[in-house]
Amino acid sequence: PNSSSTLLSIYNSLMSQLNSILASQPACPGDANIDGQVNDQDLSVWQKFLNWAGTAVGVLSSSVADFNWDGLTNSIDAQTIRNKKLLMEKDPTVRQQNQEQLRKTAADPILARNFMLRASLINSVRQAQEIQ
Repeated sequence: PNSSSTLLSIYNSLMSQLNSILASQPACPGDANIDGQVNDQDLSVWQKFLNWAGTAVGVLSSSVADFNWDGLTNSIDAQTIRNKKLLMEKDPTVRQQNQEQLRKTAADPILARNFMLRASLINSVRQAQEIQ
C-alpha cells in the first residue's frame, strides 16, 4: 500500500480511539480545568481567562470556561460554575453552611432578589444584551 493510505488508516484509527476516550467521560458543565470536579479551581481558571481577555484583547471571547458555548467567557459561565458547585457538594458540613447562607439570603428581600437575578442568569442575559 502507498504511504498516504497507510497514514490515513493510522489517522482514522487514532481519531476513533480519541473519540472513544472523549465519549467515555460524561460532560461536566463548570469543569474549567477538566479534572472531573466543579470547585473553586474552576472559578480560578475562569477568572484568569477573564483577566487575560480583558487586558490582552479588550473583549471577552470563547475559552475552555465558556460553558454555554455563546462565544463569550463571562458572568454566565461563572454562575454555571457556582450553581454546579452548590448542587454537587458532598461534604455535609459545607452543604449545611451553604444551606444556612441560602436561608439568610432568603430572609432578606434585597439579598434574595439579587441572588435570584444572579442564579437564574437574568443579570447575565441583561449584561449580554448591553454588549450587543
